[in-house]
Amino acid sequence: MKKFVSLVVAVCMVFSLAAGFVGTALAYEEPPEMTLPHVKGYNQEVLDMLSVMDEKTLVDYSILTITPEQFEEIGAAAKEIVDGAQTEYEKVYRISKWVHENVRYSYEGTDQNPYTVFKEKVAICQGYSNLVKAMLSYLEIPCILVNGDSIAGGHAWNMAYADGEWIFVDSTWGTFGETVEEFSKTHRPYYSDSIRVNEGDYRFTYNNGIAVDAYLGEEKEWVIPSSFRGLPVSSISQNMFYFSSDVEKIVFPATLKNLDSGYNFKMFSSLKEIVVDEKNAYFSSEDGVFYDKDKKELLVYPAGKEDEKFAVPGSVTTLGETLFYENPHVKEVLIPPSVTSIGKEIFRNPQEITVYAEEESYAESYARGYGIEVKPLEEFDDGSEEPGQTVSTAILEYALQLAKNVDTDNVIASVAGKFEQAYAKAQNTLKRAQEGDETLTQSEVDQSWKNLIEAMQYLSFKIGDKTQLKKVIEAADRIDLTLYMEEGKAAFEQALKDAYETVQSEDVLQAEVDSAWQNLLKAMSELRLKPDKSLLEKLVKTAQGLKPDLFEPESYRAVQTALMSAVAVMEDESAELQEVEKAQKDLESALKGLVAVKGEKEAPVAKQEVIAKTTETEKKSAADEKIVKSVKTGDEAKAATSALMAMISAAVFGMAVAGKRRK
Repeated sequence: MKKFVSLVVAVCMVFSLAAGFVGTALAYEEPPEMTLPHVKGYNQEVLDMLSVMDEKTLVDYSILTITPEQFEEIGAAAKEIVDGAQTEYEKVYRISKWVHENVRYSYEGTDQNPYTVFKEKVAICQGYSNLVKAMLSYLEIPCILVNGDSIAGGHAWNMAYADGEWIFVDSTWGTFGETVEEFSKTHRPYYSDSIRVNEGDYRFTYNNGIAVDAYLGEEKEWVIPSSFRGLPVSSISQNMFYFSSDVEKIVFPATLKNLDSGYNFKMFSSLKEIVVDEKNAYFSSEDGVFYDKDKKELLVYPAGKEDEKFAVPGSVTTLGETLFYENPHVKEVLIPPSVTSIGKEIFRNPQEITVYAEEESYAESYARGYGIEVKPLEEFDDGSEEPGQTVSTAILEYALQLAKNVDTDNVIASVAGKFEQAYAKAQNTLKRAQEGDETLTQSEVDQSWKNLIEAMQYLSFKIGDKTQLKKVIEAADRIDLTLYMEEGKAAFEQALKDAYETVQSEDVLQAEVDSAWQNLLKAMSELRLKPDKSLLEKLVKTAQGLKPDLFEPESYRAVQTALMSAVAVMEDESAELQEVEKAQKDLESALKGLVAVKGEKEAPVAKQEVIAKTTETEKKSAADEKIVKSVKTGDEAKAATSALMAMISAAVFGMAVAGKRRK
């Protein structure tokens, strides 16, 4: 983290001096590209990860280097700042605004400790964010620190959880409450040290994606998880590579796309093999060696791999720095003419190495430059067996015997297919041996039975029962989204899409099936019906039709004030039920409080217009007529209110019943 803070220091001032506290967003029509190529995260990923976590765990302030006494002093100030605030959202806003307006941006303050920033009022963006975190933690409002890239370079900010949603907070620039789309135009996350979750044998964090941060188990083989609580694990944190380990084998999932280490596995001195899922779109492996997907770049040669000779594949064009540096076993390396780039010091002891390379090739020039012995390509002997030698098939025959009675019913199609393929190849290998095929080597025989045994190990992967998933999809298909508010629709549509993909796939486990219908059911439960505005609309039309000269000015102004609020609610498609009810209640109350001008001849006509526009029955008209009269008795007022509330209750009840039927 300290290394990245230096990047943050260099650029945070650019916007802090220019931006005022704008409340919602800085406007950028066409934002420039970000500046740091190693930052590859997405704000939506961070939101997704936070959505499956317990927000209460993110109140903790232990990530900050302050004493309990300092925390209390900062907290006392925070309480004073938010005094009178009615919501968590307002509290977060006030804290962010206070930090933005009271801390001076300057490089003078090299200590970004929140207490130092609080006392001296000088910081860069890291200090701003640390102080916001400390204050919100004291107020028991979940908050995280985020470091990343921005349109001005390295930067730091916060995300806070208030009133049921996560908010983007940049107290340095003075921006608050932007949507993820707007915020992503100017900010891109790299990592969040605030997020640390232990689950099973692994610790998870956010680091250029949902990332594995540490191994907590004791096994010598690490199978990196492909998901965290239903979300894909796409990254390996740099922290994973900071500690020495006796791990001998690492298996990377299909979801992996970022390794935040510079492919630095030098601490893993016992590592013999790296295996990458064949479906991975970014990386690949062969014989335990780690490559990019197209095998154009050799990324990692395991330090514990015991082979003395290694032939770089002919597809490779690039060899990374210190590639063989930590491996004490390899002594001879064939480098094909396809290689045109080699990093510094790929060997620890060049005088002990022999490189086989084509004359006048890049590899030959590199080797001679480091004083490495060079020999012609054709002299390289990889130690493979000569054809015609006697081979042993005892293990292969026993493996075939074990596989003969294997039950593949309900096994995932791809797994069953892999097994059938390995079984057929093993049979063919045995047949070649029995027929005396002189081209068959012992290595081929051994690899054949190893592949068969490995394929058998996956046969426990049974197809998931999709009965419950189909029921939930059927219920979801009956939902008419036009009746629901926008919030929650996108999550529902994505969950439904995922559910369909799962139900149509033949390669899904029970856990994946269960996750699909549970996510869909959760998304369904979070849909919110649009409130019925028909009664409010009638009241608005009634108020808009009033003639101001027929009523006392004060009572008429009260109607106009309530009318403005009611119209705003009518036009707001995201308005919730309580907002509609409040606007309706306020406008009804204002209309009820109208006082007719004494002696005005048109006043009775005005009363009749109000009655005609707000009632549907003669009985209702009689009740609503009281709205335009001078205030008389409490009983009359109660009668008018009761009539209106009865209509509201009926409408709400009808919508609720309709919603239940649709579900």
